[in-house]
Amino acid sequence: MENAKIGSVPLMRVMVAGCLILSGLFGCSGGGLPEGATGTVSGTVTFNDKPAPEGATVVFMHKENGLVATGTISADGAYSLQMREAGDILVGTYNVSVTPPTSENEMTPEQAMEASMAGTMEPAKEWKEIPEKYRASETSGETFEVKEGANTYDLKMKG
Repeated sequence: MENAKIGSVPLMRVMVAGCLILSGLFGCSGGGLPEGATGTVSGTVTFNDKPAPEGATVVFMHKENGLVATGTISADGAYSLQMREAGDILVGTYNVSVTPPTSENEMTPEQAMEASMAGTMEPAKEWKEIPEKYRASETSGETFEVKEGANTYDLKMKG
């Protein structure tokens, strides 16, 4: 399984990204957000000054507690983050990454994870509009400090 790939993306990376997205959507426990100040985050994601692919996901991972907030990119590159199905995001510093759409057809994160685990995921399109370095928070080099109230973060990817 170590060399298995979906398109040009290693299967393990797809599975990890799916787990991160699912943990951000549903959380690791039945409880709500940890106590603390919150804000909202919205903005745009572009690649070489053009909107990032529609359906791609912006992923914010909290540096201290590992909680994940995600937002789906629209046709014009806009997104709004959600954390555990709410628009309020805990304040703090986040590592930022962008994951390509899972496949050509519309799939929920749960369906994508099941297809990935079963090995039935359609081959991924090559997403040159999302350079490899931006696909993982460890390599993107992008961070953002969420403060109380409304926050705007425009990610301008170059490649």
